[in-house]
Amino acid sequence: MTVLAWLPALACISGPIDRIIPQLYAVFHRDVVLGNPRFRTRPVWWDRTPTGVFGFLYEGGFWHLVSRDYYQWTSSGRVRHRDFDPARAERLPWFAPVLCHADAEGVLTWDYLEAHGTVNTYVWLESSDYVIVLQRRAQKKGDIFFLTTAYHVDGDSIRAMLTRKYEKRVV
Repeated sequence: MTVLAWLPALACISGPIDRIIPQLYAVFHRDVVLGNPRFRTRPVWWDRTPTGVFGFLYEGGFWHLVSRDYYQWTSSGRVRHRDFDPARAERLPWFAPVLCHADAEGVLTWDYLEAHGTVNTYVWLESSDYVIVLQRRAQKKGDIFFLTTAYHVDGDSIRAMLTRKYEKRVV
């Protein structure tokens, strides 16, 4: 993994979950809520829907940045649930700096036409296995980017999928 001078340290995620989540939210609040992140001069919005997390309410966008979907097979079929993901959570401090340095060496940024017809913007810190996915949306006061997801690239199949999308990017 290449170390970039502008990339902060990973968040500490050791200890009881009821301490970890508020500490992570403090990072989110500082960098996202108060930090007003921008991408390509446009504001970045996130899901602000109150979401229950270990007995407390946080914005859905925060929970999405520190958790991931898991699937479980039951007698009634496949059931999706979302659980805390340590690999995503410890990279939360990277979110805002990666957006700020999207044009830096080592960061791949591209638009991709998804199968369902939406164009998503990918910001991939390839050497550190971290990707942010945004969607450009028109609003009354101008276009914004909406946070779709951000996650740790934790396998060869995901890396290959991102590489394919980069190779088929919208030019």
